[in-house]
Amino acid sequence: MGYQLKNKFPPIKDQEIITSSTIPGTVQLTPSGKLIIMMRDCPTTGGYPRILQLTDIAINQLAQKKENDVFKFDLESSFDFLGRLVNRFKD
Repeated sequence: MGYQLKNKFPPIKDQEIITSSTIPGTVQLTPSGKLIIMMRDCPTTGGYPRILQLTDIAINQLAQKKENDVFKFDLESSFDFLGRLVNRFKD
């Protein structure tokens, strides 16, 4: 369903949010500071703040990692991503 990362962020104030939909690649931050990455067979809803969204390529690459493998996130704006996507399908 998802990967829980070992690295932790500082705890955040426990503020409840409304449960809403999750999709593969959604990255949630728990009140204790842990990150959870939703993988291909993730639940349809979740109640933690969503802080990132992985691309399909990133999900596929992450799925190939083993326990204790190190990886990093390369952040990209939504506009940059959409621009790359449009260019990919141009004639």
